[in-house]
Amino acid sequence: MKIAGQSVPHESARGHVTGEALYTDDLVGRFPQLLHAWPVMAPHAHALVTRLDASGAMAEAGVVATLTRDDVPGQEHPGEPLFPSEVMFHRQAVAWVLGESLEAAQRGAARVTVEYQALPAILTIEEAIAAGKQGFLTVEGIVPMQGGLPVIVEDKVIGAVGVSGVTSDQDEQIALAALGGLSV
Repeated sequence: MKIAGQSVPHESARGHVTGEALYTDDLVGRFPQLLHAWPVMAPHAHALVTRLDASGAMAEAGVVATLTRDDVPGQEHPGEPLFPSEVMFHRQAVAWVLGESLEAAQRGAARVTVEYQALPAILTIEEAIAAGKQGFLTVEGIVPMQGGLPVIVEDKVIGAVGVSGVTSDQDEQIALAALGGLSV
C-alpha cells in the first residue's frame, strides 16, 4: 500500500462537509431523556476543598442529581481528578449538577455550597523559581507522569507533566534544570 505522496481522506471528512456528522448539541433532540451537566467551579487558583454541600442544588426545580467526590467511590486518577480535593487552577470543577435542562443544571450549581482553604498560588515564573524545591503540589501520592514540568512532593522530584517526547529518565534532569539552572 503506497501512501507517501498521496492524499489520504480523513475518516470523518465526508460527514463534516455534508453535515451528516453528529456533534454534542445534535444529541439533545435524539435522546429526550438526556441530562445536562454543569460544573461547580472553584473561585481560587489554588485551594483545598474543606466542605462541599450539594443539597441546595436538589431543591432547584429540574435538578435530577449532583455528583461529588462522595458519589463516585474509587475515582482517584493519576491525572486530573474529576472531583479534586485540591484545586489547582481558577474555575476548576469540584462537583457537577445534572438537570433536565442546561438552565436547571446552572441554577442548581449556583446553589451548591463549597468552602475552601485558600493556598498560595504560583502565578509567575518568578514565583515558581522562588518556591524552589518547596514544590507546587500539596497532595501526597501524586503518580509520576512522563515528560515536562516538574512535579515535586516533599523536596523530591517524582515526575513531570506537560511536554511530549521526553522520557521519564529525563524528568529529574528537566525538573532540576528548571529549578536550579542545571543544563540538560
